[in-house]
Amino acid sequence: MRNPIVEQIFGANKAPLPIVLETDFADLSAKVEAAEERASKLPRQIKTAEDQEQIMVCMADLRDLSKRIDRIRLDEGEPLRSAQKGINDHFKGLDARLATATGPLQRAADDHARRKVAEERARREREAQEARAKAEAERAKAEAARSANAAAKAEGRAEAAAAQAEAAEKAATAKAGDMARTRAGGVTSSAKTVWQFRITDYHALTATMGALGNFIDQASVEKAIRSMVRIQKGATSLPGVEVFEDVVATARR
Repeated sequence: MRNPIVEQIFGANKAPLPIVLETDFADLSAKVEAAEERASKLPRQIKTAEDQEQIMVCMADLRDLSKRIDRIRLDEGEPLRSAQKGINDHFKGLDARLATATGPLQRAADDHARRKVAEERARREREAQEARAKAEAERAKAEAARSANAAAKAEGRAEAAAAQAEAAEKAATAKAGDMARTRAGGVTSSAKTVWQFRITDYHALTATMGALGNFIDQASVEKAIRSMVRIQKGATSLPGVEVFEDVVATARR
């Protein structure tokens, strides 16, 4: 009695899979070879009723042999598929538990990152405005100065304030990560901007798909929009869809 393939290739005295297959199914390989030879001897053009009968019978026999091979393939692979499914289900289940535990933490971190980025951006914008105002005030002093020396000093202070304002304005447009990056406990906390979308009018969206709209489920529609937004970002334009830039928190060791 032949042992199942999985017992031969995963047992204590495991054998190479190709050798197991060639040995255990040598009879099947012989039948395929015989079928190939039989088919090769038949005419390639039907001229008589006998030709038609021989070809059609041979085709039916080949199909039956093909079905038998496929049944064997499924039977022999079932333990492997079952084991693979069990492994995947086990580890995916563990990973899903971690994802569930991470969810509330990620949402809290995202909210904090959004606030931090908004506050830092506002602070830098205020700093730029204050520097611009200071530059204007110093230029006014330079114009009103009674001596060339005083005017030169005021103009110098104005130029310095203008440079400070320019630097602050540039800093205010920096990436989210540059505004939220901190390190504590051996972990670098930062943030990044991502393009997100929300469907505000599903009917308006599917109306653009014509007759196909009724045959595409919402999950597939959302998957397609997600791919489109990933490529086109803010240039994405779809009826019933709002596209926006969001901030999400990141953490790495």
